[in-house]
Amino acid sequence: MTCPTDLESVVLGISMQLTPNLAAPQLARVDVRDFVDWRAAAVAELLVSAIRAGLPSLNPATLVGYALSHGAVSGEHRLSQVSKWMAGAYSCPVPGIALAYHVDLLIEASYRRAAAEYAASIHQARLANSLDTLDDLIHSGFSRLVLHRNRIQPCSANTEVAA
Repeated sequence: MTCPTDLESVVLGISMQLTPNLAAPQLARVDVRDFVDWRAAAVAELLVSAIRAGLPSLNPATLVGYALSHGAVSGEHRLSQVSKWMAGAYSCPVPGIALAYHVDLLIEASYRRAAAEYAASIHQARLANSLDTLDDLIHSGFSRLVLHRNRIQPCSANTEVAA
């Protein structure tokens, strides 16, 4: 068995192995837009919804049951894809892994993507838009980046979360 090592799988795989009370504070820091893979985004939404609903466990079987009973993932094919992704992320036990550390890495990667997208939008708008429109784009984009950056809470790689 090959364990997933991408940040999205690691963060959500660890989260599914924790109790809702341990996973909730770190999942509260994550935004669905931090995920590139739509399946990971769907799992993140399921995890947050399951915690809010008071489910006692976050394992894949519980999440799939929750998704089925609440229509949280639309379409049989889509649910199948999410379920397979979830099982892969959950497949490797990682007790004692610092979830907060990996969440910070995930948010940082997302922040870097957002900064690149911001730069590209300014580059595209520099000639095509009025100065006022360009100023608005710069201001609003920068404000979003500051909020995004503030979600990163650097922590020690040695910080452990009991599983």
